[in-house]
Amino acid sequence: MAMKIAALVVTYNRKDLLQRCLDALLAQTRKPDSIYVIDNASTDGTEAFLGSRGYLARSELVYRRLPENLGGAGGFHAGVDQAVRDGNDWVWFMDDDAEPELDALLALERTGLDPGCCYGSSAVFMAEDGARVLCWPTAEAGPGHTQGRRIRQYDDLPDVMRVNGLPFLGFMVNKDTVKHTGLPEADYFVSGDDVDYSERIKKTGTGIVLVKASRIRHPQPADYTVHFLGQEFFCLRLSPWRRYYDIRNRVLNGRRHYGYRLIHMTLPGVFVRWGATLLYEPCRLRQSFAYARGVFDGLCNRFGKRWEPGR
Repeated sequence: MAMKIAALVVTYNRKDLLQRCLDALLAQTRKPDSIYVIDNASTDGTEAFLGSRGYLARSELVYRRLPENLGGAGGFHAGVDQAVRDGNDWVWFMDDDAEPELDALLALERTGLDPGCCYGSSAVFMAEDGARVLCWPTAEAGPGHTQGRRIRQYDDLPDVMRVNGLPFLGFMVNKDTVKHTGLPEADYFVSGDDVDYSERIKKTGTGIVLVKASRIRHPQPADYTVHFLGQEFFCLRLSPWRRYYDIRNRVLNGRRHYGYRLIHMTLPGVFVRWGATLLYEPCRLRQSFAYARGVFDGLCNRFGKRWEPGR
């Protein structure tokens, strides 16, 4: 019997980007058997927009509007739960600003899709010189939590690479892995839920594999790197409310998964990024408040939506 693969898209107030994502999914050479759209209570008329363009009439599309904005983490939690309960064998995660290339799903399927592994697509953007660049640096997994050289250029990737974790952008998980690992953690709200899920998956003995030939186009993140004491730190430019969740969830993940490395790796990394934010980004007072509150709430193990988006 053929495997059933569901694509899962979480969206909030980005109907134009969502349309591009859905068009890319519907154009796949190996089409998803179903497409789940989890709408985080959008206020921009997303449901009416999808209806007026005929998406809601398509038999393969399942639209679900949540009663409130539960963040990306809450959306993935709800979507994976529904897709697995509906009998799908694999669930392929992505945000609404993702555009999988035509053969992205086919390339994943051609690897053999071992239920003992999770698979991920290469998320790339086009640089000004035409080079294909990875949105997030990635590295081959080593023993334990160690990793090899970070790779930023798409062409430098091997065809298939074991990694320690993947973002929820082209990430594909098997129903049996969900059964043994559980659902993604909804209470992260945004940011870090993919790190937590990757760590939980690895503890069950499941491998995580990045497939080079499966590509997803994605906007370039607002990022920069800083060097401190011989180490390179990947930094994101974020608004204060997003900064809070990024920092809080880094600390929560350190508490959950990294043991003593919370003290000598996670927290020092937070303070280096804090210093970089004060040097290179605006709104320094609000950013500092976000850092301080994020560290405090993370150390106090406080989950959930504690900072309203946009405020």
